Amino acid sequence: INAQLLHPRGVYVNLGGNTIDWFKAHLKRFFYVNIFPRNQELFWVRFPDSSKDLKDLKTMCECGKLKVKVGHIFPLTSESVQEAFRLQLSRHVAGKIVIDID
Repeated sequence: INAQLLHPRGVYVNLGGNTIDWFKAHLKRFFYVNIFPRNQELFWVRFPDSSKDLKDLKTMCECGKLKVKVGHIFPLTSESVQEAFRLQLSRHVAGKIVIDID
């Protein structure tokens, strides 16, 4: 986590994670023991009955039938991420907003 990009009262939410992160998430969920660092959380997501839809999306991607319009690409800097959020909150975006992490 880049501490410069996280607001002092902000929380870094990880969708998915490695084995250790899932172990921490299980401890928190089932035993109410939170060993995540301050301002960090693993978001527990479950999508029952989505297997067919995900396979269909995979097939569409592989065949080139799924097109995503990219509206803006921002570099991963504090100023650019703030600008990307301002743009998203304006609700005047045509296409996806991408933060380039390279």
